[in-house]
Amino acid sequence: MTTTFTVVNNNSFLSSLGGGGVFLGGERGRLLMRSRSRGKHYSMRMMDNENKMKMKTTKTTTMMENTNENEQKRKVRRERSERKRKPSVTCKATTNAFQNNHVFSAAAATGGGTTKLWSGNPNDVSLLAILRCIAFTLWTFSLAVPLFLTMCVIFPFCYFLDRTRRYALSFVNDVWAICSTSPFVKITVEGREHLPKQDEPAVYVANHASFMDIFSLFHLKRPFKFISKTSNFIIPIIGWSMFLTGHVPLKRTDRRSQMETLKICRETLQKNGSVLFFPEGTRSKDGTMAEFKKGAFSVAAKEKVPIVPITIVNAGGIMRNGKEWMLRKGEIKVIVHPRIEASENADELCQKSENVIKEALVNNS
Repeated sequence: MTTTFTVVNNNSFLSSLGGGGVFLGGERGRLLMRSRSRGKHYSMRMMDNENKMKMKTTKTTTMMENTNENEQKRKVRRERSERKRKPSVTCKATTNAFQNNHVFSAAAATGGGTTKLWSGNPNDVSLLAILRCIAFTLWTFSLAVPLFLTMCVIFPFCYFLDRTRRYALSFVNDVWAICSTSPFVKITVEGREHLPKQDEPAVYVANHASFMDIFSLFHLKRPFKFISKTSNFIIPIIGWSMFLTGHVPLKRTDRRSQMETLKICRETLQKNGSVLFFPEGTRSKDGTMAEFKKGAFSVAAKEKVPIVPITIVNAGGIMRNGKEWMLRKGEIKVIVHPRIEASENADELCQKSENVIKEALVNNS
């Protein structure tokens, strides 16, 4: 009896069972497991690479931040060292400036800006101009004392009989100004025929460059009331005489005072008096005429009175603003222009007056 053995292929058997390499014994299973393990290893490697890249980027950012901090620390150190060095630098600068000043004063013997016995240059300090100013001040105050006593006697009569114009008191002011300036400065008036009559209301406007402007305008011999800052009224003798004559005080920075001043000027014009304005508002620092303000022309437009433009030439050259302790030789010219008739347009009055005064100032400078 013969026994027959049938050899069955394991692979075919496993495949027939539907394993398809599911079992470990199958070749396909082994390949699948290998591929899966390789995939896992590959993904792990990718993750490791990504982590390494992240680590590298963080390291670079930290390194950059450290370098920035180091640079900031270096800047702070440099600034501290520069601060320590500054005193020596300033000492060097001051010594250089001191040397330059000596060089300038030595070289300025032919130019301007030095102290001289006499000089026509407004930038120079003239010893004779200082002496002339001292003599002028003493002479002016010596005249002011007896004239002020005269005004005190006249004042009650003027206050009750001629309260607006106060012509007698204005006449004393004119005499005082003419007698004060005549020995030291020549003042001439051109265009006197354009002046209004004594009792005719008008608004006088003039450029303002020097303390000598008021002395010059008193040569017009008209009883106008000018506007001046309040501090001038407390000057002994001179300020008191301004108060007695009826000139108008003004606080420049006080809006209420400005409105009150304009109100007084309108009332003066309504009573056939005249007022004088410096439309620039204050004295020019360098002699250049500043732009006119509209207050004076608004008053003239509302009261319908004429404008009388006046140009004062070379007052700043005789006594410069900021250097009132020097009085130089020369001539001051007061030019009275034809009146500008009354108009309701204040801007037009302002522009016309400014153009007329500026043109004469340029032509005579």
